[in-house]
Amino acid sequence: MPLRRGRVHDRVAIDRWWPGVPPPRAHHRAGRASAASLAARAGAGATLARDLDAALAPRTALGDSALPGCGARRQRAAARRRSRVRRHARRAGHVLRAGRRRLRRRPSRPPTRPTGASVLLLHGQRRRRRRPGARRAWRRRGGVGARRAGAAGARRVTTETPAMNLRTALVRNTAWYGLVTFIGLGSGLVMSIVLARGLGPSLMGDYSYLLWALRMLTAVATLGWTLATARYTAEAYARSEPERAWGFVRFFMRRQLATTALVVAAVMVIVLTEVEPRLRVSFVMLAFLLVPITVEGIYTHAVYGAQRYDLTTQTSTVKMALHLLAAIVVIALGLEIFGLMIALALTTVLSCLMQRARARDVLGGVAIDPSPAVRREIRTYVASLAVVAVLEALVRDRSEIFFLRLYASPEEIAFYSLAFGLASRVMVVPEIAVGALLPALAALHGRGERDEFARVYRTAMRYVALSGAPIAALVAALAPGVIHWLYGAAYLPAAHLLGVLAAVAVLGALRKVAASSLQAVGDRHCALTATGAAVALNVVLAYVFIPTYATTGAVLANTAAQIVASVWAFVGMARVHGARVPVGEIMRIGVAAALLFAVTRLTAGDSHDLPRLALAAAAGAAAFVAAALATRALGPREWTLLTTSTRRLLAARAGSA
Repeated sequence: MPLRRGRVHDRVAIDRWWPGVPPPRAHHRAGRASAASLAARAGAGATLARDLDAALAPRTALGDSALPGCGARRQRAAARRRSRVRRHARRAGHVLRAGRRRLRRRPSRPPTRPTGASVLLLHGQRRRRRRPGARRAWRRRGGVGARRAGAAGARRVTTETPAMNLRTALVRNTAWYGLVTFIGLGSGLVMSIVLARGLGPSLMGDYSYLLWALRMLTAVATLGWTLATARYTAEAYARSEPERAWGFVRFFMRRQLATTALVVAAVMVIVLTEVEPRLRVSFVMLAFLLVPITVEGIYTHAVYGAQRYDLTTQTSTVKMALHLLAAIVVIALGLEIFGLMIALALTTVLSCLMQRARARDVLGGVAIDPSPAVRREIRTYVASLAVVAVLEALVRDRSEIFFLRLYASPEEIAFYSLAFGLASRVMVVPEIAVGALLPALAALHGRGERDEFARVYRTAMRYVALSGAPIAALVAALAPGVIHWLYGAAYLPAAHLLGVLAAVAVLGALRKVAASSLQAVGDRHCALTATGAAVALNVVLAYVFIPTYATTGAVLANTAAQIVASVWAFVGMARVHGARVPVGEIMRIGVAAALLFAVTRLTAGDSHDLPRLALAAAAGAAAFVAAALATRALGPREWTLLTTSTRRLLAARAGSA
């Protein structure tokens, strides 16, 4: 029978009688319902008070010496049984004992009557006048108490994805991307040395041609699906909608598999009819490699969109280590190109499975497919992005190799690929600032924060130039000695190509900042026209110069294409989106880098002596720092960044210790 206690919880009915609770009594004041009518209206799920969630405490809590008669804020600490009652029970999730007639203050001694039923108060709304209010749970491991509607109750466990601080996420992701970049720089350099010395210039040229074909076919097969995955996943995740983010991943994966199947079928037809017999088996393996490569790309960019670069760093580190080990074993066994393709296939399949598991852990679960309106937007976005991605690959990934394959020897391909690859590899250091840009800028664009978008764009430009220009100048000045020590005298013809390609690589790194920004805002027109003009110029110049000048003509064609694409993208970002390149700061950095090149070159000369090369590098670095300070290319911002990063690193180490 539902009962009611007087003067407690505004006289709301209780659905059953408990020991220590007085029997119901009528209320005779005007405007008040009788106990019988009030009890009749009370259901089984009635609460103990208005605006206050409540439930009966478990009986196990009654044996811990909890005292009755105390208010919500004055409940006496129970005898210590930690698995049942927490210390200092003052907040939500703890017990209130029923007194004889009302919730009283703490008694001076235990009551003589039997203890009554306990009430477990849960967090509801703000307390009102003269009513006990529930308190929030303390923040501790395993603490309970709902912090807001829809919360899960335990500390750091909610039913919603918390909003991210984009600036903090960008710094964290840049750090993780920098770590994997340095690991990739080391493993890639060791890999190139192993292959160059183990294969020789001729076989190295054939293997470089296969890798170039794989990169181009990957660009055709992805058709922009991976970049679209990063953009739309980042926007959904930034709005705390993980279900929609996972829906985007599944949506893009289905289309990626269909596109890859079509490309594999077309490649097989070409391989069986056009490719020379000695490379036919390698090309067949290359075609089937597109499946794990493109699938891994979708999962990787999904994790990028969730701002979890730490997970991709771990997977990439394992992949690079295994690939390097497999390549060393293949070269030692003398299996040459066929063995290298098998090693590449095994490591790619393994990394694809690892990345799939990472993505499912972060985003997997309930998926909400994109709406028809969003699908129309995706089709428009990907249609132009696919063209841009393919054209970008033609400019970035040594499209000149195709013409070198037609008009030059395999050794020339090896020299150009080696110089181009080394110049691109040293630029991975400044490109650390670019790797985490696309998800962060897409999130800023989705939130409409234009000023913050422009600030991040300018800052990324400045730091890419500040880190890339001195590296390019140093590599260009020491190119003969670097090639001799790393790859041997057989590859010295690549030295004169390396200096020019290193300088062009800095411009390419700056252009990647603009390209990421254009992709983040969904500007398809500017990116398409810039890349299209660059590709057209590149193909024409390569066709004109490579038959006569071989690798020198390839360098000229690539340089002209990079300049056109970069300037077009910079102007488009400035005019359309108001994000301008910090020209003055980049010019000051360029002056300091030119001084570094001059000092290093004069000190090193044509010597291949390692101590002299080290002395020249130290002298050039000192000249760069002095010139940068004099021109204010380096200033308080860099000092503050250095000291802050050092303090955080030391604090993190102290905390782990």
